[in-house]
Amino acid sequence: GWGHESAMMMPACPICYGTSATRLGVFPYVQCKTCGGVQRSTPGPPPQTLIPLTLGSYRGDVALKRPINRERIAWLLRLSHLRPGTVADIGSKDGSVLEVLRAAGWNAFGYDPDTRFHPFAARELGVRISADLFTAETTSPNSLDLVTAFHVIEHMRDPWPWLTAIHRALRPDGMLYIETPNLHTIQLRQLQPEHVVLYTAASLAQMLTNAGFAIQHLSAYAPGGNRTYDQLALIATRDRAPTSRSWQFDPADAMVSVAVVRAAGERTPT
Repeated sequence: GWGHESAMMMPACPICYGTSATRLGVFPYVQCKTCGGVQRSTPGPPPQTLIPLTLGSYRGDVALKRPINRERIAWLLRLSHLRPGTVADIGSKDGSVLEVLRAAGWNAFGYDPDTRFHPFAARELGVRISADLFTAETTSPNSLDLVTAFHVIEHMRDPWPWLTAIHRALRPDGMLYIETPNLHTIQLRQLQPEHVVLYTAASLAQMLTNAGFAIQHLSAYAPGGNRTYDQLALIATRDRAPTSRSWQFDPADAMVSVAVVRAAGERTPT
């Protein structure tokens, strides 16, 4: 059987620091009973040996992602009304997001500790990616107009230092764009050991608001077509205008039943 939802104690919720949670069936995830935040209840996997990249596989990956990234950035720029400036992309991987941003007139550079991609990105796309992690020590305050982070936050057990570093690095009118799996439409491919915190729209908005950002746009269906339909896309500004309304958070909107996660599990190939 799938098991039952049961109350239990857990490590502090990364969103609200609550310690009372509900287990989501037999899956190794628990949900905070206060805010709906979901985190993995077992440690993530140990670091794995990375498979070397070939030029052919790199080019194929970039070709696949290029139209998706063009749609993502077009959506972001249309809604944010940002003019080209300086942007840092966190978790750049192959650099294809940087390529699109640079073509749109941005001074774009990336951060990613996976150095397999760096030589290819520099030679094929002419983009810069640092092996440093994005932290307060590796960035300058008030230096960025935009930060993008595609599928990074779900890998972080404690995202607060990271969000604080982003907030510090952005200029007063700077913006943050995040994509992450949407727990309300979760797919099996998102229930990975590396995904240690999963979000609904409400819990993601609550976390960003608590970190000092002002939510401008939040979509349950990220731009990019059928490869991103199950992703959240969030645009936030660093500072909240004096007349802007705070994000209205209803904990009920953050709750996801075990049936949602169960449905993802039932799509497991046999």
